[in-house]
Amino acid sequence: MRRVTSRLGRRLRDEERGTVSVLTAFLMVALLGFTAIVVDVGLLYFERAQLQNGADAGALAIAQDCALGTCPGDPQGLAIEMASDNANDDDATADPPQIDLGAGRVRVTAATPADNPLALAFAPVVQMLLDPARAADPDFGEAILTADAEAGWFVPTGGPRVLPLAISWCQFEYQLDAGVQVIRTSTNPTETVPGCPSSGAPGYSGTGGPELPGGFGWLDLPDSTVCGTSIDLSGLDLSDPSTTAVMDGNPGNDVPNACRDDLYDMLDEPVLVPIFTEVMGAGMSGQYRIIGFASFQLHGWNLSGSRENNTTPPNSCVGTCRGIIGEFVSFVTLDAAEQDYDFGPNPLDLGTRLVTLVD
Repeated sequence: MRRVTSRLGRRLRDEERGTVSVLTAFLMVALLGFTAIVVDVGLLYFERAQLQNGADAGALAIAQDCALGTCPGDPQGLAIEMASDNANDDDATADPPQIDLGAGRVRVTAATPADNPLALAFAPVVQMLLDPARAADPDFGEAILTADAEAGWFVPTGGPRVLPLAISWCQFEYQLDAGVQVIRTSTNPTETVPGCPSSGAPGYSGTGGPELPGGFGWLDLPDSTVCGTSIDLSGLDLSDPSTTAVMDGNPGNDVPNACRDDLYDMLDEPVLVPIFTEVMGAGMSGQYRIIGFASFQLHGWNLSGSRENNTTPPNSCVGTCRGIIGEFVSFVTLDAAEQDYDFGPNPLDLGTRLVTLVD
């Protein structure tokens, strides 16, 4: 009886040891699995974040160049440079970017180099335990990741606080990046500009004469304490003048009180200004037809009761001259909030563009 009991006890102990061994093996696999999740997934996340930063930077860099009208000669090289600059090991690659000039879009895909894949630490051990045949795969334990980014360039369509200083299409046409000029005040529709035919003006309604008025004029302020007005051209259709913005004018040569300090803040900085093609009516009932926005760099002025940097030839404005001195410039911004403008697709591009990620 004692022998039977002894043999039975040894058998039970052997079975317990076998059960513990199997359970330990399963627990080790589970532990390695959890370790793989914590370590390798974290590594994958970190690697992909670097690739995403590189793809974003590449898309924005290419879009900035294209927005200025000069897409890079080697866009893939620029994309690879941006991806590598954002990789901790300075090693990343990128597919040839997809550029759509008509839509104003560029798409960049950054990737881990095929000759330098990401080496995983624990996941291969788990995979080998579960599927030993995979260990013979030459890519076993390696990962190649990708990240996509899309950027676009857009033009101003309006804003809640547009500078209430409208400049004639005649002063803008052919003057983008052409240097400094003096733009005189003008609210009289009969004071047209020779050689500036109305037939060539975008969004022209046909109600004026053969030539357009020139100069600039102040727009009416909805709030006399705020130097700004609201203009919306988001639905602009150049074949339909009703989609332009008709804004009330503020007659006279005086700077609106709310804008006196703002003018000094704008000196030598590109600011967005409305561009008009027509002046309708006169005096208190005068109105401007706004068709777009351009960047104007203000250098000086001579206005009733206020003057600044207005005596330097050849662009001086002295004596009876009343006007502003400055130049239209191409301008690309990455910060729509800084400009206090709305941006979007628009049929009229006057040289000012917002570059932003769209995906």
